[in-house]
Amino acid sequence: MTSDSLQSGLALLFDMDGVIIDSNPVHKEAWARFNLRYGLATTAAMTERMYGKRNDEIVRDFFGEDLSREEVAARGPGGRDAGTGSAGIPGAAFWRGSDGGGQ
Repeated sequence: MTSDSLQSGLALLFDMDGVIIDSNPVHKEAWARFNLRYGLATTAAMTERMYGKRNDEIVRDFFGEDLSREEVAARGPGGRDAGTGSAGIPGAAFWRGSDGGGQ
């Protein structure tokens, strides 16, 4: 790709999870709601252990190392969505644009 192949004025913005928008409160809430579906109360210690880990690592930490790959995938990102999405993250609407589109 050459530099002239990008649209003039185009910018790419990468939020390295928390640099621009603090997603931690929504992330914690999503995991707490998700865990309740399985009858698991989320403790402060669990919340601290999840930072910096992939979802599959978090699922195994919370629900046991003996889960099958299929069960870990079933409890992965899609299953964890508590319905808050980025709309629940302060400042996210600004970066999405006024129409709320894009992500």
